[in-house]
Amino acid sequence: MITKRIWKSGPRRIKRVAWGFTAQRNGKQVRRVREEWTKEDAERAFSEWTIEGVTSATDTVAAPAGMTFGAMVEKFLAKKKSEGKRSIQDDEERSVPLLAFFGKATPLAAIRTRRVAEYRMARRATTSRLGRPLAPATVNREVALLRSILRMALAWDELERVPVFEMTKEQGKQRYLALDEITRLLAACAESRSRLLLAIVTAAPHTGLRKGELLRLIWERVDFARSVIALGRQTKSGKGRDVPINQAVYGALAPLRAAAGGQDASGRVWGALRDIDTPYRTALTRAKILDPDVTFHTRRHSFASHDVMRGGRLEKLQEILGHSSIKTTENYRRLAADYLTGATALLEGLGAEINAQSTHGAETAAEQQAGVS
Repeated sequence: MITKRIWKSGPRRIKRVAWGFTAQRNGKQVRRVREEWTKEDAERAFSEWTIEGVTSATDTVAAPAGMTFGAMVEKFLAKKKSEGKRSIQDDEERSVPLLAFFGKATPLAAIRTRRVAEYRMARRATTSRLGRPLAPATVNREVALLRSILRMALAWDELERVPVFEMTKEQGKQRYLALDEITRLLAACAESRSRLLLAIVTAAPHTGLRKGELLRLIWERVDFARSVIALGRQTKSGKGRDVPINQAVYGALAPLRAAAGGQDASGRVWGALRDIDTPYRTALTRAKILDPDVTFHTRRHSFASHDVMRGGRLEKLQEILGHSSIKTTENYRRLAADYLTGATALLEGLGAEINAQSTHGAETAAEQQAGVS
């Protein structure tokens, strides 16, 4: 509550005014009054004290106590790792900027809505290693991880409430590689120093596998007899699925399997290879595909897009891609061969009668003109 104090002091009884505020925290009353404050200063100080929990030496309220943010992050990651979460490495990487911004020693109770908003703004102003601003999706995933951490703290009675979270609006990426781009990229991959790049980039658009699923692939999951890649639970969602193998994938994998022992081949398909970002970006440049929105994940979009454009069913595509909801797969519906054609076909014949009448009228006028002459 904003307060105003008026009194007279000095021999000449000069009138003085002081603004301040009175509030309560943890059952204790706090009162601040400053003679130099205006009403606006008092309102600003009260707002900062309420939202951020700012305290000073004159306050009798102790700083928030309890588990620190750093300790909670460690417990969260340890629990997820024990549960076998496939994307635990992503969580570990995303926790780095969170810890740097909020601080390991910060009490959980001090992470409030305003601080989360400030984190979002700070990250959006950060540039990636390629010199571009971080994408909204990147920031959203980091904030989503923070929310999961705080929700676990709430469930463990380490936090009284979870602050309100707002996500940055994402612009949906609908980029996929056209057929000529795929041809140029494969030609560039064939010239790469990485001997496995061509096989990996060939398999990606024909299977729709995520990069992590593809790079972690083991020979025990590749079943040439049934012409499927049986991922089992080695997926992002932890749910098993089978991905068909076509002739292009067979042609890319068969020589590698023969070199690895044929039917007795075991272990990782790509050996010690863990990442292909650098040679892949080099191949994109050589293929003159300079669109910054094209990443390795674009290969997955390309698989889905060309499948739908060639008449593939969304329900089957959902199973192959491993989408938990058909709504995610329906983002590709707009590319179906009959999607726009079917809409305009409903207008066939519109105005035909009017055109016919107009033509008939013109013919009648011509006949009359001929009769007069």
